[in-house]
Amino acid sequence: MKFISLDSMVFIYLFEVHDTLHTQAENILLEVEKGSFGAITSVVAPIEALSVAKLQHAVKERDEIVHFFHETANLSVLPVDWLIAQTAADLRRSHRGLRTPDAIQLATAIEKKADVFVTNDKKLLNLTRPPLPIATMSKFLLSLPSMQ
Repeated sequence: MKFISLDSMVFIYLFEVHDTLHTQAENILLEVEKGSFGAITSVVAPIEALSVAKLQHAVKERDEIVHFFHETANLSVLPVDWLIAQTAADLRRSHRGLRTPDAIQLATAIEKKADVFVTNDKKLLNLTRPPLPIATMSKFLLSLPSMQ
């Protein structure tokens, strides 16, 4: 496996210290930092992670999240270019109800040729004929030799 693409919710689970899902997100990102594989995400991920209401007056926490996205080894946050925008539009046309942020995340994974898209979003997991493999965080972790 060369690299994976991570949905925004992986980071949200990490930052919000969500029970089991926090541990799963943390384990995935520890593997990324160790260099087991690279990871990408769209610029949508920091937008969504920084938009939670509890961060309204929490400058230190916001700065830590920004630092995380800038400094985590083997993690690239990618901008939305024209190719990604067009692929996202194609996805939205063929999958009615697909939200723009989700389409951008998927399009980023597709255009950058990720090996798998990791999410816990049931709507994304249930896409018919997804254009790349999509896995839950737990399923992805179970596929790693280091987690077996």
